[in-house]
Amino acid sequence: MLLFLLSVRVSRSDALQHNTTFGDCTSGTCAAGLPEGTPAQPLLCIVVPYRDGCGWNSLDRSFQLTNIIDYLTQWLIARGHSDFLFIVSEQAQTGLFNKGLMMNLGALAAFEAGCEHLCFHDVDQFPENPLNDYFYRGSPTHLCTWSSQFGSRGENMRPHVGGALLMSRDDYVAVNGFSNFYWRWGFEDNDMYHRIYTVFSNLTRLPQTVGSYQADEHQRAQEHVARNAVEFLRSQTYFAKMQSTVLDDVFRQLESDGLKQACEYADLLGVETDASRQVLTFTFDLLSPHAVPCDDAPANSAHADKEEHSRVDVSTRGMCRHWLLKESGLTPDIIFDKRLCTANKQFCVDVWTDIDIQHNTWRLDNIAPLSLHKFAANLLTSRIDVPVCELHKWREIFKVVTTLWPGQDFDPYLLGKVHLPAPGPLQIKSPRNLHVGHPFMMGWNESMAYLRMLIRQKIPFSTTRYGDGELEILHNRAHTTEKKGEWSWSPHSENAQKFRKLLIQPFQDAQSGDQIMMIGLPVTFCMEGISSWEMGGGGRTDLMQKYLQLPYNVGIQSVPSNRFLYSWQFGNLNYNSTIDLIQTLFDARWPILVVCNHQRILNTSAPAWVGGVFTIPTNNVQFMMSNFDNTTASLRDLARSFKGTAFLFAAGPISNIAIAIMHRANPHNIYLDIGGSLDYVLSAVRTREFHPMDGDESHFVRAGGALLHGQNCTETRWVLGDDSFIPLSKAARFNN
Repeated sequence: MLLFLLSVRVSRSDALQHNTTFGDCTSGTCAAGLPEGTPAQPLLCIVVPYRDGCGWNSLDRSFQLTNIIDYLTQWLIARGHSDFLFIVSEQAQTGLFNKGLMMNLGALAAFEAGCEHLCFHDVDQFPENPLNDYFYRGSPTHLCTWSSQFGSRGENMRPHVGGALLMSRDDYVAVNGFSNFYWRWGFEDNDMYHRIYTVFSNLTRLPQTVGSYQADEHQRAQEHVARNAVEFLRSQTYFAKMQSTVLDDVFRQLESDGLKQACEYADLLGVETDASRQVLTFTFDLLSPHAVPCDDAPANSAHADKEEHSRVDVSTRGMCRHWLLKESGLTPDIIFDKRLCTANKQFCVDVWTDIDIQHNTWRLDNIAPLSLHKFAANLLTSRIDVPVCELHKWREIFKVVTTLWPGQDFDPYLLGKVHLPAPGPLQIKSPRNLHVGHPFMMGWNESMAYLRMLIRQKIPFSTTRYGDGELEILHNRAHTTEKKGEWSWSPHSENAQKFRKLLIQPFQDAQSGDQIMMIGLPVTFCMEGISSWEMGGGGRTDLMQKYLQLPYNVGIQSVPSNRFLYSWQFGNLNYNSTIDLIQTLFDARWPILVVCNHQRILNTSAPAWVGGVFTIPTNNVQFMMSNFDNTTASLRDLARSFKGTAFLFAAGPISNIAIAIMHRANPHNIYLDIGGSLDYVLSAVRTREFHPMDGDESHFVRAGGALLHGQNCTETRWVLGDDSFIPLSKAARFNN
């Protein structure tokens, strides 16, 4: 028992030393014995991050939760508080505990409840000094400046804000809340200390005699075990960046990780109300890939059973994101419009973009910490001689280079004569679910921002693209390209079915959450494309219907909508998107290798950002099927010989085949099917009708007649229906 609960007793008259009073007896404001008619207090929310079971330091916490609520209720009333509410932010019985994330989610719930002041309070810390009231002091205030768990008091307070921290709603939004990065144990309170000093240059801290708290004893992980856990070491490295003396670096990390990003990690599972005790308990469910079974300690079976039952009810799904949008002041009714034209103004389109897409595009572009994208030099445009060889003979040229990077067979920057510092060891990060609560295909701008974000965060991924030729192969029907001699395929050719099986493989990989595989399909950019493909901005509704009629074993219906891209992603609405993506790769120090048709490289000349080129013959499909085993083995070896390298493809159906093989052989690279746009970037020669005309290389190009001069193009999101992709209406987005 907590004996000190009984020992702290103050008289009502002694406790009411604070002048802030209120007097609405109907809402319980007379509990402190104050006269009626005095001004009401701003609503104070005590946010308690909590989990009972399923982790270190999480056992027998329900007893503590009951005690802290009962104790603080009496404490607050005795200090003159009337309008207060307890927000219990409970993490469900999955994954490692994340205290910072639970405080962010609890803050969103508190904002929804109308709270103006928030006190983030540990479940096991009990205030002792009657002078410690919980009234807001005009700036962030650390209340718990000493706790019995840390031993003797000292003049030098630890640089953290743990135990109890009081902030206003505006304070919390200004620092972007707590970090979501710290899993299991430690650092979230130290990180917040630096956030407050970065934004406000000051922090109010109670004297240790006033901010004295008694810690309830409970079972804890042994410190040496906790400090050697991989999560602790990862957190230690991440926190070191928050201690940087470069203020811009700290601000970028602060903005990219916190309250605004919390809904990428979890969503609301359920709510329980205890009106008699003024307690709201919000249970939050971790999302993939964090929602793993309990590891450090067994789950609380009673809680786990209740949570499993709650998952059947989808009414709370997406609520976290809805709260966040509401807090940001965004509504689905506002539309941004922009008129895009080619350089000579002869071709213009009016583009309309929903603010939700606009906001998410901005968020993705700012989510990567320490982004170099806005500060690096422009992409090199000079042409140099680079190593060029046939794809299946890649060893013949690259084996002679002896300058190595760790885990690589050669230095692509050396080969491309791009004199940049060699990067440090590649830090592979787990992909995060960035489409919380809404299984939709992102708009074109969002998709581009998403890919840029993955590149900057050093998260490997793969993209494939499917058009009319690939559709015929998937349907197991013979096909010959309109461009004579380019390629053809017959289901009766040698190794044809092996070829088709590899073409199906990315649909299977896209269903996995382990590594990111994106599928490019001919979905239209513009909502107007539903009625006419010419108005669609690059997609074709007729092709999409045929794709959705593919045999069930292809697996297209099982691919999550958020794993789809536009097959014309890099060549239509904004032709410069190809350059933009390459610029991002260059800025983020990804070595770049190119796989393309041998006709796209003139002699050995290529842009200076190219580290090397692998070529394929014009009749690449026939060549691969007649040399199937050797070519597939060569592709696997090629993928395994590099780490942290970006492969850009413009090789027709062979691109999809190569990416399917290489993605599984080594997922630590980027495999990106650019398509025909890469031809123009490499050789400055028009190979497609949608390539820019001479002197017209700026913003907007007419892609294969898919856009009409003066038309409207309403950018939208899409969801996968039974027989078509359906534009995601504003009502559908916010009701899910």
